[in-house]
Amino acid sequence: MKVPQRCSTGLPLKDTSEGQPAGYLLVPCGNRVWRVWRNPEKAGRWWAKALTKTRFAGNPSIHTRRRNGKTEVILYHRGDAWLWDEGKDELKPILSAKDYMSHEVWKTIRRERVGQPPKRFAPLNDGSFLLAPYEESYPVGAVVHVSADGKEAKLLCKNARGNVDRDWDGDALTEVAFFGGPLLVDVVEENIVLFTAIDDALLRRLRNGRVSTLCKDGEWREFPTKSAAHYSNAPYPYEKCPANKAPNWGRGYVVGPGGYFYQLYCMGGGDAWVWRVGPIDWAKPSVVTLEKKK
Repeated sequence: MKVPQRCSTGLPLKDTSEGQPAGYLLVPCGNRVWRVWRNPEKAGRWWAKALTKTRFAGNPSIHTRRRNGKTEVILYHRGDAWLWDEGKDELKPILSAKDYMSHEVWKTIRRERVGQPPKRFAPLNDGSFLLAPYEESYPVGAVVHVSADGKEAKLLCKNARGNVDRDWDGDALTEVAFFGGPLLVDVVEENIVLFTAIDDALLRRLRNGRVSTLCKDGEWREFPTKSAAHYSNAPYPYEKCPANKAPNWGRGYVVGPGGYFYQLYCMGGGDAWVWRVGPIDWAKPSVVTLEKKK
C-alpha cells in the first residue's frame, strides 16, 4: 500500500482488557479508503485492508457522527455521501447532490459560480448535513444546512459584507465579513459551527445565528472589524480587547474531544508545529456582543 500524504481520523486505537490491540484508523489513499489496525493475528503488526471494493474518482473525505448511541462512519465525495456498514462492509448512499443542488439557496451565494457541489461537508447527529462552498463560489463562502433527504436547504452563514476593514462579526447573514471564507472547520455541538478563513485565520463560531471570535483567554467576543480583532488603534464602540486576550492567529484547525482543538502551523520551509489548545467552552455566551438591545 502506498503511504498516504494525508490521513483522516478514524476510531481511536485502544488495547482491550486482555492487552490485545483493538480499534482502527481510516485512511483515504489511491481513490479508496483503507482500514488500518494492529492485527493480533500478525503479532500486533500494522495491517491495512480496503473498505469495500468501491473506487472513487478521487480520495473521499471521512466523517463520523453519533446516532442512536453509536458512532457512524460517513464518506463524502463530490456532493454525495455514503454510510459505511462495518458488519457487511458495504456503503449505503444517504445523500445525493442531485437532490439538493437544485435549491434556490445556492443562487443567493454567488449566482454565476456555484454550479458544482461543495467540497466541504459535515454530517450532523440528527441525520442532516452541512455543506460549505468556497472554492466553488470564490471569493464568497457560505454554510448551508441540508435536510437528511436533501429536499430542503437553508443558508446559515455567508460572507455578507466582504470587506473585513469595515465589518467582521455579528449577524451571520447580514453583518459578517471574511477574507476568503467562511471555511468550515467542524460542528462541535448541536447548532454550533466552527469556521475560519484563508487569510484571516482566526477561529470563529456560529451560534444562535451570530458569529463571534475565540480569544486567548477562552472567551468569545464579537468584533466590529478585522483591525479591532487584532487590537490595533482602530476606534472601538466598546471596551478595547487587551493584547494578551486578543484572538490567536493560526493555520488549520482540527477539533478534538473534551473541548480541545489542534492548531497546525507551518511557514515556508521552516518548522511545523502542532498546538493543543483548550479546554474551550464551545457554547459559552459571548462576553462582548455587537447586537443592539431592543
